[in-house]
Amino acid sequence: MSELEKAMVALIDVFHQYSGREGDKHKLKKSELKELINHELSHFLETWSFPILPRLVSNLGSSDPPASASQSARIIGNQRAGGCGQSYGNSGQ
Repeated sequence: MSELEKAMVALIDVFHQYSGREGDKHKLKKSELKELINHELSHFLETWSFPILPRLVSNLGSSDPPASASQSARIIGNQRAGGCGQSYGNSGQ
């Protein structure tokens, strides 16, 4: 399995560790997403600048519908990839 495939499997595994605690196993409730972010992305929250994460975490108390697996993975993956590129001096090219 390639490194990217391993990373995707790990991301899906972590998603499923938090999803379904309060309902649908294929969606994260806001409380589950907040817990996932606080436990699994704490290093990124402390050390890297992710403009969307503070707003995302603060909005978790709103009445929006739960995020699906693909929506959550896309948000988290995009932010992690963007931060990694910035941390290694990658200008996104």
